Order: sequence, then C-alpha cells, then structure tokens
Amino acid sequence: MRDPVNISEIETRALKDVLSLPWGFEIYALLTRWNPFSTRQPLPAPETGCAVLVAGLGPAGYSLAQRLLRDGHAVAAVDGLKIEPIDSSLSGIDAKGEAVPFQPIRDIRPLWKTLDQRITAGFGGVAEYGITVRWDKNFLTVIRLILERDRRFRMYGGVRFGSSLGFDDAKALGFDHVALCLGAGKPTLGSGLIKVRSRRGGVPR
Repeated sequence: MRDPVNISEIETRALKDVLSLPWGFEIYALLTRWNPFSTRQPLPAPETGCAVLVAGLGPAGYSLAQRLLRDGHAVAAVDGLKIEPIDSSLSGIDAKGEAVPFQPIRDIRPLWKTLDQRITAGFGGVAEYGITVRWDKNFLTVIRLILERDRRFRMYGGVRFGSSLGFDDAKALGFDHVALCLGAGKPTLGSGLIKVRSRRGGVPR
C-alpha cells in the first residue's frame, strides 16, 4: 500500500519554507504587496478614498479584505466572535486601535503555538474552528499581522452585523460599501457596538 497524500502539507510547504528563513515573514509580507510576476498590478493601487465594511472574518472575509486593500480601498472588518489583541510591537496597533510603530520579525518561531496553546487571536467561524486540525492555524496569525500592519485596515471583534450594526449604521459612519462574508454559526460572545469614524480617503477607526 502507498501512504496517503498529505494535501495540506503540499499546499503549505512553500510557505513554510519561506517563513522559516531569517526575516522570512517580512519577505512574505512584502510579496503580498509587491508581485513581480504580475504585469497587470505588481503594486497596490493608489488610494481610492473608498471605505468598505467587511462583515465576517472567516476565509472569505480576510481574503476579500486583502483584495480590497490591494485595490486601494480602506477596510474595517467586524466579526461576531471575540478577537484577542496581539502585541502592538508586532501588529502595529495599540490597545486603543491606533497605529503605532512595529518591529520587523526576524524569526517567526517564537510566535508559533501548538493547537492546545493557541488563543483566538483573530478570525472566527470556520477559520478558527471549522478547518481541520491538520491545517496549521498559526497561519491565521500571519494573515492577521499582514492585514493589521496596513494603516488602512482595522478589525473589531464582538460585533454582529444586523443587530449591533446594520446597513444604516454603516452608511451613517461613512462607509461606501458593505461586503457580507457571514457564516452560519452563532457567535458565543455578546454583541458589542463598533465605534468607528470614517471619512473619504481616511482609515476607518
């Protein structure tokens, strides 16, 4: 008999190899913004002045947020689950949600946690709980750091779109568009109220 193919390992091997290099995270983060192989858009587009609210931070939500940022839009993302803060020296976001200087990461290994040690440091629903344990969920931390270091991005946990925040609220806060990336699960954290200010050309806060 042949050993089964480890699809998840095949899909992530290249990423693991890059992240294991000295300054590997910073190399990977750079390549999410600069794609030398793209003739259409090698660099992020200029700022559009458009602010988008992304409701839901599962795979669809964080993927869309990355795409919107690359297209020059400002993004505020909300999720019904609690989102624990990451050290501001790594994320570039302090306890008040303000942008602060961050330190480049030379070695990613101190940030790696085993599944039983991991806290919900970002992204709920299927990303945090539904994806098979064979997928290394430390990659969620990598995704979050890349997003949070962008001054045009903010994320808020404990906010349920449709109850604590609705379309009219989003419009009143200055958002130009709302993107629904909602799953079917019911959040276990009580609803919170997002407090943001948005202006055209600015960063949702």
